Amino acid sequence: MPVPAVAIELYDATPADFVARRDALVAELRARGDRSTAAAVKALRRPTVAAAAINHLARTHPDLVEASMVAGEALATAQRRALSGVSGVDVRGAVRAHHDAIDAVLAAAPDATSWPVAVRDAVQRTLQAAAVDDALAEDVRRGTLSRAADTADPTLALTGFAPLSVVADGRGEPHEATPGAETAPAPDQAPDDDASAAAEEAAATDAARMAEERRRAAEAATLRRTIVRLRATRDERISTAAGARRRATRAAEQAAAAEAARQQAVDAAAEARRVLKAREAEVQRADAAVRAALDVASETDAAVGPADAALAEAEEALSVAQETLTELERKDG
Repeated sequence: MPVPAVAIELYDATPADFVARRDALVAELRARGDRSTAAAVKALRRPTVAAAAINHLARTHPDLVEASMVAGEALATAQRRALSGVSGVDVRGAVRAHHDAIDAVLAAAPDATSWPVAVRDAVQRTLQAAAVDDALAEDVRRGTLSRAADTADPTLALTGFAPLSVVADGRGEPHEATPGAETAPAPDQAPDDDASAAAEEAAATDAARMAEERRRAAEAATLRRTIVRLRATRDERISTAAGARRRATRAAEQAAAAEAARQQAVDAAAEARRVLKAREAEVQRADAAVRAALDVASETDAAVGPADAALAEAEEALSVAQETLTELERKDG
């Protein structure tokens, strides 16, 4: 399984410290609320001794590790060309170059001489397989291996090493190579006639054919895994797109409702302006009526003064007349 980025540093630890550091990181992730990453980290297995050695080499000597995989790719290419009938392909030279590249990686490990044979073989085998297995190569480059390549891994046939490589002995007979053995014969075993050379070439061709078959099987398995991942990605994207469409529909409905409310507000504002204008006209008319009434009142006030004076004069004349009448009546009596 892919190693979460936050967990890569765990593989700097020795196998003995891995579990404690992993569990501490899991607790930290859970405390942050990142339970999905915590579960992924908890599922990580402690690296084997061989895997830990490769992880250390990938961090301390990434150039040598990368060179070993490049040499492995070159070997696979040479074998495929030989199988396709291309003449002059130096398969044995490619095998030697790959051996040398892996030997350089092993030599860079300061404690390699103290490794058990099984650990050394597992490191060698994994570097071989990484040359033709993209997923394994990625783990090697990142230094996040948890275990070495399986001894039955068919991709190892492409590298020319035991247990799947085949070489020819001094009698021209093919046999399985021993772990770590060079595919080229030693000087005192080199064939000195055409028959031995032909037998050796035939053995190399047979090995290349077997390797090609296993390579194709490995490629098919990788392709199947890729298809599964792509389908999962497609399904996830379909689900994401459906969710986005639902959200877009809801947003459109909300926008339509908001537009209707806005239009209602515009209409209400227009009606309010119309009513206000009518009220303003009524106020203006009332103001005019008040002013006219005030003018009439003013004119009335102006006429009241002379009328009051005339009334006073009339009342005085009436009083004089009454007095005169009274006097006359008295005299007559």
